[in-house]
Amino acid sequence: MAQIIIASSSRSSCAWKGRCVAVFIDSAWWHGHPSRWRPGKLSHWWDDKIHENQLRDARVNEALREQVWTVLRIWDFEIDKELAGCVARVQDALKQSRRMR
Repeated sequence: MAQIIIASSSRSSCAWKGRCVAVFIDSAWWHGHPSRWRPGKLSHWWDDKIHENQLRDARVNEALREQVWTVLRIWDFEIDKELAGCVARVQDALKQSRRMR
């Protein structure tokens, strides 16, 4: 069963500790997806904030991968548009992790 974590943005949305799979559901706005965030449209403060979020995401990904975790990042709008595909990605990661560990 997945451990559901509702906390800071550096923690995964779901984690399977026994299989070392972490799933992040990222807001397209806060995490700077190009379809939702356009640098320069708002103040520099917002550009800096979104950029820092992206840098933090990259650091978290790297730290988890260094510990041999599989990291999935799913955009919030992907869940709305293609839930089955998102579920399949998670299932595939879990199947792969079972074979590896």
